[in-house]
Amino acid sequence: MNLLQLHINRLLVCGVAIAAAGTACGATNGIELVCRENWGTVFADRDVELHLQVRSGEEFQGRALVEWSAGGHAFARRELNVTAGPQRAAELTIAVHIPPLRPGVRFPVNVAVALVPAASQGVVAAWQKELLAFPDDPFVDRRDWVKG
Repeated sequence: MNLLQLHINRLLVCGVAIAAAGTACGATNGIELVCRENWGTVFADRDVELHLQVRSGEEFQGRALVEWSAGGHAFARRELNVTAGPQRAAELTIAVHIPPLRPGVRFPVNVAVALVPAASQGVVAAWQKELLAFPDDPFVDRRDWVKG
């Protein structure tokens, strides 16, 4: 089991809520992750960027563990260094190439981010969002329906 999955599993077992809708979520330690994008769909076989902000009431230095998955299988993982504090939020850009899809297929893609302090292995905040991936032509199997 990889480090990110271990942290996310530990977070779920401990009962810290992960925001399925992609809203801000943090533990009681005053650290939270907020996504700037509020859209929930992407096109397959394209690059996608999400922008997150790490807000902290205290000095925070650590890593953001990022995992993109589809169908229960990870297709991209990243680690980003994070430094945030009361007067400065950290800006994270999470980029990935969404894999191609066959015409007519719509597929959920999940992105999960866990914040881990440099001094420990425990997750202090997490964020998760499900995006729906469409092929280039999402109406390929509904031409008659689109004509009206």
